Amino acid sequence: EEMRLISLSLAWVAGIYIGSLVSLSLYAFLSAFILSLIVALLWHKRPAFLWGGLCLIVLFSGIGCYQWRLSEPTLQSFNDQGVVAIRGEVDRDPEFEGTTSRLRLSAQEIKIDSRWEKVSGKVLIYTTVFPSYGQGDLLQVTGELHSLSQIEDGAYLTKQGFSSTMSYPQIEFVQRGWLFNLRNRLADSLDSALPEPQSSLAQALLLGIRSHIPDSLRDDFRCSGTTHLIAISGLNVAILAGIVLSSTAWFFGRQRPTYILIAFGIIWVYALLTGMQPPVIRAAMMFSLFLAALWLGRPRSALPSLVLAAAIMVGISPLVLWDVSFQLSFVAVAGLILLFPAFQRWGRKAMAGEKGALTSVANPIIDSFAVTLAATIATLPLLAYYFGYLSLVALPATFFALLALPGAIILALLIALLGLFAPALSSVIGWVDWLFLSYIIKVVEGF
Repeated sequence: EEMRLISLSLAWVAGIYIGSLVSLSLYAFLSAFILSLIVALLWHKRPAFLWGGLCLIVLFSGIGCYQWRLSEPTLQSFNDQGVVAIRGEVDRDPEFEGTTSRLRLSAQEIKIDSRWEKVSGKVLIYTTVFPSYGQGDLLQVTGELHSLSQIEDGAYLTKQGFSSTMSYPQIEFVQRGWLFNLRNRLADSLDSALPEPQSSLAQALLLGIRSHIPDSLRDDFRCSGTTHLIAISGLNVAILAGIVLSSTAWFFGRQRPTYILIAFGIIWVYALLTGMQPPVIRAAMMFSLFLAALWLGRPRSALPSLVLAAAIMVGISPLVLWDVSFQLSFVAVAGLILLFPAFQRWGRKAMAGEKGALTSVANPIIDSFAVTLAATIATLPLLAYYFGYLSLVALPATFFALLALPGAIILALLIALLGLFAPALSSVIGWVDWLFLSYIIKVVEGF
């Protein structure tokens, strides 16, 4: 049953992908669909023909879904057509480069002949640093949409789901996102209790705000292969979730489901604090399915559930299939499901002859390293393909940095919350978190 679910889900995803390559007429689509249905019905007593026919039906349904969803109005059709007005939501915190700010806007409506009509697509906006806008803000922008073929990294932006760019448009603020105010106040708390660059690192780890990290430190993270620690992505969430799960299982024991509930709660609180960014939500959903499988005592069913969740996400938004963060989230969680048990077993076997006290201390460390190794190895091919480089010290650097990561994030959370009503106590805890954050910085700089 599990393999059948995986087969149907993969057939759906394959259909979405094929739909992006070919364009079937309605007649050809219906003919292929009906032929697949006939195969499934006539030979339904033969499992191979029945499931082969069902997979073909799902495959052609995926092709139809892609072509139907992309028949909706998109920003791309308005590229290089003069000045347009768009309303949309900022889906990620801005990135700053000198005096320029880059905003990612998910379009919702476009003004055509004095009427607002629904539209889809993401536009990358180049604008000034001030005034500053944050994730969740609803904006109306007026300017000229340009196609991605006109810029150097257009192919990369296309893979990220963008369809257009807009340079220095007129921007009108419509509505402030509630998350922006909350995260700004939490960021101010961290600023008050921590010096730089520890403060900016804490904001990146806890809130997903990376724009304040010094360029030199950002380069150190990149060269040491540890960028995923500050780039709130599927890989980051999977590693953090795995470490939280291992730590809570060690602290509370595996006899009760308490450790699963705590891990579930921490991951979704973390997703909220990072601004409920789509990559984090997808990774949290996928990891939640893994936790559900553990709760039911069927960890082997986690992989079919993960594949089914990915198929549903692709069905809702076909372009997410080409989203790097979606691919990293899926592969990282799949790595936890497939590779983590083997790495954990090897580590436990190596400690089998040691005394009880030493084993109890070593087990959570072994589990954390197994989580890191599983997620990192699974995602290495994607990281090398998309980012064009592979750090030879990524694994040891990540492991040593991860020893302090949970403590750094938990203390940063306490500092951010206490800073809202008890700044003095927040500053005291800040000294402790400074040690964790400084250790991470030194590890990254050293490697």
